[in-house]
Amino acid sequence: MDLSGGFQTVIIRSLVYSDPGFISVLPAAPLSWKTGTIKGLLARNQVNIEELSWAPEAVHLRINSPLAQKITIKFPQKFDQLSIEGDSAKLIKNTSHENMALIYLPKNESVTITIKP
Repeated sequence: MDLSGGFQTVIIRSLVYSDPGFISVLPAAPLSWKTGTIKGLLARNQVNIEELSWAPEAVHLRINSPLAQKITIKFPQKFDQLSIEGDSAKLIKNTSHENMALIYLPKNESVTITIKP
């Protein structure tokens, strides 16, 4: 790992991991990072992570997709509350016992997803 690209990739993947149709939020964030914010990441599924912020009381994820698609999002913990802000975004399936939600993302619309444990 070098400082010209490898180190940054490790940090980014510890905060957001993605595959087509899937995003994992905070999959390997260090325990000492109890709160934080990162902006402007591009996931492998053409989803722009406009902002990810986390604290013990909530995780907020603002994303945008250049194409309409369904995305499964895995969160770092089980959650009791999930909210979605966006005119056309929809929760398709909530599997909070598995820390996941299947969400429809409309084309070119910012969507904010918030979970609270």
